[in-house]
Amino acid sequence: MALIDKYSLKEDTNFVGKWTLLTEVSISESLVIESLLKSYQIPVMRKYHGATGYLMIIFPLPELQVSLYVPENLYEVSLSIISSENNVQEKETIETQEEKKLKKLKHKKRRISLFFLLLLYLFG
Repeated sequence: MALIDKYSLKEDTNFVGKWTLLTEVSISESLVIESLLKSYQIPVMRKYHGATGYLMIIFPLPELQVSLYVPENLYEVSLSIISSENNVQEKETIETQEEKKLKKLKHKKRRISLFFLLLLYLFG
């Protein structure tokens, strides 16, 4: 929401003009990016490469590339929104990796302590 206030997108809704290529991604990624940009009221146009129309319904291809276009006057804003979301996802990934390491360490300590308790019980 800070980006909307910063760039005042609600006031600048002139979408007439040229469309600029934002990125080329798979279909699943394009749906996520498109919904993110639409939540900021930025229109997105998709262009499929290869089989389209009825062929996509009959033979869905998840690895099919999609070009996403945004209005030229909103290109920089769209790019900053996508990059800020990527940074958030990278931070979450790093945090989850650290949490996994901590869990492994805790499980290792538990196994060692249970091993010593078992030895004490058997030979003590």
